Amino acid sequence: MDSKSTVSYMHKSNTQYQCQDCVFFIVPHACVLHGADDTILATGSCNYFAKGEQQLGFSPLNLLTPYESGYMENEEGFSCKRCVHFDMAEFNCDEVDRSSAGDDPGQINPDACCNEWEPDVERARMPQEAFYAR
Repeated sequence: MDSKSTVSYMHKSNTQYQCQDCVFFIVPHACVLHGADDTILATGSCNYFAKGEQQLGFSPLNLLTPYESGYMENEEGFSCKRCVHFDMAEFNCDEVDRSSAGDDPGQINPDACCNEWEPDVERARMPQEAFYAR
């Protein structure tokens, strides 16, 4: 089981960890970290997500390929509650040590996310509202 630090576990409020909420995203479909020819969608995400307002005037630096950054797309977003490793009944993850140092001491929050994210077949596609209607 990995530490929160090892998997870049983070819990940022009011985000689904998508490119549209990342400081590196360049509207409408590019990223500072990727190449100018790479199509990066607002509904994508990668291992370098950093929540923040997009900065104007930046161009793609061609530092990483989408493959190298772990880029993937999910229209509904990314978070523990959408991940195959997260147990919704126990609010626990089978990949991340909840007692390790980092955000959410002693727990794994369903609204957090990390680099071990893998889509749960059903929950990855659920709209955000569906999680709170239960």
